[in-house]
Amino acid sequence: MEPRQVLALLRQHGRNTISFQTLMPGLRYFQSHESGYIAYVHDKHVWLAVGDPVCAPQDRMLLAHHFRKAAHVAKADCCFLHTSQEMRDIFDLMAFGTIKIGEEGIINVPEFSTSGNRMDDVRYGCNHAAKSGVSVKQVGGEADLLAGITALTRQWSKMHKVNHFSFLLSMNPLLYAEEKRIFVALHDSKVVGYLTGVPIYQRNGLYFEDIIVSKDAPNGTGKLLVVNAIEALQQQGVAIATLGASPLANITPDDNQDYPLANKALALLREHGNTFYNYKSLTYFKQSFQPHSYEPHYFCFYPPRLKRRMIQAVIKAYSPGGIPRLVLSRISKELRALRLRTQRAKGPRIARSK
Repeated sequence: MEPRQVLALLRQHGRNTISFQTLMPGLRYFQSHESGYIAYVHDKHVWLAVGDPVCAPQDRMLLAHHFRKAAHVAKADCCFLHTSQEMRDIFDLMAFGTIKIGEEGIINVPEFSTSGNRMDDVRYGCNHAAKSGVSVKQVGGEADLLAGITALTRQWSKMHKVNHFSFLLSMNPLLYAEEKRIFVALHDSKVVGYLTGVPIYQRNGLYFEDIIVSKDAPNGTGKLLVVNAIEALQQQGVAIATLGASPLANITPDDNQDYPLANKALALLREHGNTFYNYKSLTYFKQSFQPHSYEPHYFCFYPPRLKRRMIQAVIKAYSPGGIPRLVLSRISKELRALRLRTQRAKGPRIARSK
């Protein structure tokens, strides 16, 4: 599929909050008919799809069925990452395995306000940045602002080694810029931060895909960017905004009771995973804006037996370098111990005669 075809279908059917990421370079596209697609990566024996199928709601199950069938013919497992609750319910009917991997806060833009005790931290950050001389401007194609965004992206990428990240964390803020709403933070006429919002077409929403702040920016610049962006969206008639999913957020044993080993692994990642992906501070930042509701995100897979190669494919979606050996070793050790305890609890196996 050509990018213009993908974009046309996105405008017509894009509902998942990360659906715009299906435009990112390097993805493959599966179609069983011309009215929809599934974007995916092929990792050895795993087809890993991005979000939900992009098609009319009544066609989702059929398109997913054809995708699963094609993966089977290719001797590959069929997986979907960051699936919505709506699609998870469909996958349940299709006998997929499902695991909750996090939650996403949804801000009702018309109702957003910085008043109230729960927004104290946000107000304090915004006031500090504003008093330090930071201002926020929506970009309308100004060459100097676009150059500032490019320079800051290079600086941030070098500091954070973003080139090691994979498609879910890739950065290209000016790709399809005409479809985005972009805001910059200025300090002494210099770009010290930016926010890119990508459309959630069928929900009249915006996903704040990138929020990048220079190391030299005054404290509170990131919060000022978000607040000013939402206030601008209020004037532009946008319905919802999101800062994206918080991995590992609000996962209880009841959520994944069919996969106790996966729950244990997720718990260990919450405990030790911050060493390779700073999700705790990101989660705190996102929750500080007091979302009005939360939507779960799922990993769905077929066959419904969780395999090591499926997990490896998911890890590569975030970071091809994978989990550092120390963390991975600890997780493997804990899972082996849990598996042994589970086997002992079931009692000795009885040999069956032929």
